[in-house]
Amino acid sequence: MKVLLKENVEKLGERGEIVEVAAGYARNYLLPRNFAVQATETNFKQLEKERERLVRREQAERADLEAAREKLERTSCTLVASASPEGHLYGSVGAREVADAFAAEGFEIDAHHIKIEHPFKETGVFAVDVELTSDLVAQARIWIVAES
Repeated sequence: MKVLLKENVEKLGERGEIVEVAAGYARNYLLPRNFAVQATETNFKQLEKERERLVRREQAERADLEAAREKLERTSCTLVASASPEGHLYGSVGAREVADAFAAEGFEIDAHHIKIEHPFKETGVFAVDVELTSDLVAQARIWIVAES
């Protein structure tokens, strides 16, 4: 069965593509969840109009994300943690704590979007990648200091 995708569907296709799927997959999953419609000329024309509107909106959102990235890269957050006199943390600082620190600075970032190789276990200054979109990554700084 040929369907026209109304949304991006992982491992299937992007919005606006016509894909061939099993009839049961379309009938039981794609169509009820409004991810796709049957591939007809009328539906295709309607989706083209909607796509033009979506492109304009995505361009505006992209500009906002670019501005947010620049602001985020100029910002540094300070995290206070329990540490030994040598600078070793008694616990660790992970993505959740970093996201909370950015939230205190006014950035609403999900912890899943913060990319760190491993939790931080020492005090110091660290670079953290924040994935705003799949192709737009901001590099922010965090300072981890010992509590007095």
